[in-house]
Amino acid sequence: MTQGEYVLRMKQVYVDVALRPRPVQETERDPGVGAAPPGPGRRGPLSSFLDDNRVFAVIGSPGSGKTTLVRHVALALCRPWSWHRRRLPVLLYLRDHADAILSGTDLADLAVSVPWLRGRIPASWLARRLDAGRCLVLLDGLDEVADDADRRRVVTWVRAQIARHPRSTFVVTSRPHGYTSNRIPTADVLQVQRFSPAQISEFLHGWYRAIEHRARQGSARHIAEVADERAADLLGRIREQVALYDLAANPLLLTMIANVHRYRGQLPGSRAALYAEMCDVLLNRRQEDKNLNDRLGLTGPQKTVIVQRLATHMMTQRTRDVSSAEACDAIETPLAEVSGDIPPMTFLREVARTGLVVEREHDRYGFVHLTLQEFLAAAHIRQNPDLLHLLTQNVSKAWWRETALLWAADADASPLVAACLDANTVTALVLALDCAGEARQLRPDLRQRVDRMLSSPSPDDVLPTSIVEGIRLSLELRRVVWLDEHAGTTVSARPISGRVWMVPPRPDLPGIHVFAMGVRAEEVREFVTWVNTTLDDGFVYRLPTPDEIRRIDLSPNLDVCTVWTADETRLLLHCPGDTPWPYLPTPVQVAQFTRRCLAHFEPLLQLLLGARDDDELTDLLTYAYVTGADQGSPLTSRAARALLLIDNAGAAELRDTRDSWFDAATSLLSSCGVSPVYPADPENVVHTLSSLVPSGSTGPDGGLQSLLANARSADPELTAALSDPIPLPGIGMRPAGREHHTSPLPYEHHRRMTLFCRAEKFGTIIGRDYMASIPALTITSRIFIASWLQAHPDRNVPWSTPDPVHSFDHEFQEFLGLALPPAEDPAQILTDLDVRVRASEPGATLIGHALRLARELLSAEHVDPERMVEAAACVFAFALSEPGGPAQNLARQVLYSLVSFTGPPNEQPERNQVVLLVREG
Repeated sequence: MTQGEYVLRMKQVYVDVALRPRPVQETERDPGVGAAPPGPGRRGPLSSFLDDNRVFAVIGSPGSGKTTLVRHVALALCRPWSWHRRRLPVLLYLRDHADAILSGTDLADLAVSVPWLRGRIPASWLARRLDAGRCLVLLDGLDEVADDADRRRVVTWVRAQIARHPRSTFVVTSRPHGYTSNRIPTADVLQVQRFSPAQISEFLHGWYRAIEHRARQGSARHIAEVADERAADLLGRIREQVALYDLAANPLLLTMIANVHRYRGQLPGSRAALYAEMCDVLLNRRQEDKNLNDRLGLTGPQKTVIVQRLATHMMTQRTRDVSSAEACDAIETPLAEVSGDIPPMTFLREVARTGLVVEREHDRYGFVHLTLQEFLAAAHIRQNPDLLHLLTQNVSKAWWRETALLWAADADASPLVAACLDANTVTALVLALDCAGEARQLRPDLRQRVDRMLSSPSPDDVLPTSIVEGIRLSLELRRVVWLDEHAGTTVSARPISGRVWMVPPRPDLPGIHVFAMGVRAEEVREFVTWVNTTLDDGFVYRLPTPDEIRRIDLSPNLDVCTVWTADETRLLLHCPGDTPWPYLPTPVQVAQFTRRCLAHFEPLLQLLLGARDDDELTDLLTYAYVTGADQGSPLTSRAARALLLIDNAGAAELRDTRDSWFDAATSLLSSCGVSPVYPADPENVVHTLSSLVPSGSTGPDGGLQSLLANARSADPELTAALSDPIPLPGIGMRPAGREHHTSPLPYEHHRRMTLFCRAEKFGTIIGRDYMASIPALTITSRIFIASWLQAHPDRNVPWSTPDPVHSFDHEFQEFLGLALPPAEDPAQILTDLDVRVRASEPGATLIGHALRLARELLSAEHVDPERMVEAAACVFAFALSEPGGPAQNLARQVLYSLVSFTGPPNEQPERNQVVLLVREG
């Protein structure tokens, strides 16, 4: 390669690598490929840092582009349009000048002594420019000074030149291990960053245009079209393979992938064939292309056998790097088999020059990427069948998975698949499925067993449910796409399916019916935990962050879905474009909520307003309880109701009133097949009612006694709910005493019976949920009454108006209009609110009841709107009684979302939340 050709390629192909300030100790373990987590500090080209300081140490892993970077900067400064024409580039490769440096030659004399200058520039002239600060000194390859003692002396020389020319800018490049023990105290460390997806694309298009312009004749437009087509083809193939995209983030390895693609016309059909090409390029062709002498005198196949043995040793030790001594021990025998006079350390250092093996830190060697280590180990096992036990005995270990697949790609995979089926673990069975798809050959009976795993199995092939779920999960999560700026971090290509989530599909939504939709935050947390517990594949799964989800190119089918994300503290919904919010009430729902709310509570409001005193209210609520309780045994319930009615008859002063109560009781008893109870003396009543209750250990009337005891057990809570003052924000609450509750009934002897009819209606509505609901419902109703009384101080009670329900509407509608945006997860906000108010009343009762209802309703496929009205009303009452603050804001926010479920089924919101998982590791 001539200098002119290099300049041409730099102009056409170079993609400026990015740098980022990093502490030097954080650069030591960076291999230059794989995941690169974002770090603090700005990311930019070298030119963006040069005005900030005078001394920089540019640290990068092998193949990251350090040398190319300083060459590009030097060339850019020489152009007429240079970004900084005042500076003269002085580029020196430290490995080439180590002897002169160690002899004490100063910088100016060293720079003008290079052969291509031939004495044209005097050292004194360059020294004056250095002193004036008009030079950019680029010192490349500190780590390439091999001897440790020599490297320390070179660093001492560099520090002396910096001190001698303090106005000039100095840039020193090195791999991490060459710099950490020989630091320059005044230097700011800049780490070379991996290629981003955009940089990978830019490089491939530029590289192919440069190559095709050399290789083809024709119009520039036609050549550009061919180059772009081939670059797009390669880019698509890289994106389809996670490990390959991992390698492509390193400029050196990306160049090799491009060379293989151009040499073959396309990437090989299997990964194993591609990795074989890459290893061949690294070990042999790259040396030849650069006209470098092979000082070992070994053929390509001979070197390959030795590095295969090293790779197998490292796989068995489950490590990605080893000390030089351990590496030499591993290759000593195979090296002696091909050449008896090459020391192992010499071979190791020579192979490290190729880039296939890298010195990650001083005296620690490893393959440039784990994928190539796995491929070389697989090739060695294939050539040595006695080592197959390394795979068959480790089918349940994720560490060996890729090695096993690469082995199977060019082998009869039958023994490996049989071992997987015998192991019967998720990891092993997924490996069996993949081997069946990639293997060169496989016995038909084994292929049939693999095919039956996820279909309808025969009794002999039944797998535990947990195993089947794990297999399906693993297969689903393998389809991934890359996140921008995070080579090595992927996200599932589409949302988790209903089959994995085990929810019914949504055929009403074409194209996305396979997705699990409407998942709640609590379910999402449990699912992510389950995924990480179930899969032992070496990865960690999590939700994307809000920033990541904005950079993911979502499928067009997801334009009607919201996606769960997570920041450091909570789960958040991402709502792309015009996607509808899952808990957004319609204007009709908002307008009608208060009417639905008060209609739901009307029976209880009538009881609270109609009862003369607390004793009478307790009687009414007790009757409501026995009406709705124990509906599985209507005989007992009716007997209890009849007993309460006859008790009222005995207490009645007027004969007409007593007759009315007896008529009601007789009607109940007749429905049970009992003759009328006359005369109405206590013994006759007890005898008749006892005959209705099945005998038991507690006596013939034990069922009645138990039922009535349970009904009365709520008395302390009811008494507290009725007597405790209900606080309302900013209002001096006046007692809602019975003197304000004038009965609207025209005849006194009908009043109590009418109230009992209303109690019966109320009990029927609540049913068996009475004991859990009545405290919260009573408090909610009393807050509504108190709120209305405060808004209408000139009126007695709502019952004095022609339309008592409508009279509440304005006040409640005004409050609802102050609601915050809808909640992302109503159940989670209610949970947080429950924790906040658990120690105080009425919040503990109201929010606790709303949370219980909301959890039950939101987990159902279809929400019961009447019960959601009840949950929303409890939150509404809490917000009315709570002074302004965080708790009230949470209540308003969740109330707005609950209202969206209070309409008929065709008006309820589309629960469209889906889950994408990010994979790291």
